[in-house]
Amino acid sequence: MAGPVDQLRADPDRRLKKLSVRLLVDQRAGFIKDFAEKPIIIGHFFGGLVTQLLPDCGLGVCGVALAAALIGGVARTPTMLISALPVFLTPFSWNSVLTISFEAFATTFAQTLPDAQSWAASETYVAHAPGSIYWQGALVIAVSAGKGNPDRPPLLRTSGRLDNAVSPAGVKGVFKIQTKSPSLSE
Repeated sequence: MAGPVDQLRADPDRRLKKLSVRLLVDQRAGFIKDFAEKPIIIGHFFGGLVTQLLPDCGLGVCGVALAAALIGGVARTPTMLISALPVFLTPFSWNSVLTISFEAFATTFAQTLPDAQSWAASETYVAHAPGSIYWQGALVIAVSAGKGNPDRPPLLRTSGRLDNAVSPAGVKGVFKIQTKSPSLSE
């Protein structure tokens, strides 16, 4: 997605319907392979999931996953599943381009902000997104990472104590799985 948020809202790209985690990873891998130097890879939420997958491909000098969507093998908490209910309760959402209501944004992603700041953040950042990505994350489709590549660059994961979309317990669960690899995980 490129352009001002109001333009993206007015005319969402229908190609988002077909977007997948694997496509995101492959696309970013293509960019990174062309860099003169290996980068530090940083991502938040689904970008954080991609950040966990790219080092498994041998890319980057390290990865920093900020409140990243969870990999396979980690239980989703009730709060995490509740935060995704608007997507899951929308008919045919797995093949749709969706947006989040202000109320859902305020209680899931901006719950620690005062109302005025939450509204401003929503107006500034919220655009349409592919429902398929949420379904892949919830059903753990193509989202395993960190167990197979012993040469994976170091990976740091963070979480927010009050995060409703990705709980600290979920991040700890990912850490437990990924520490089975000889690669550095923190």
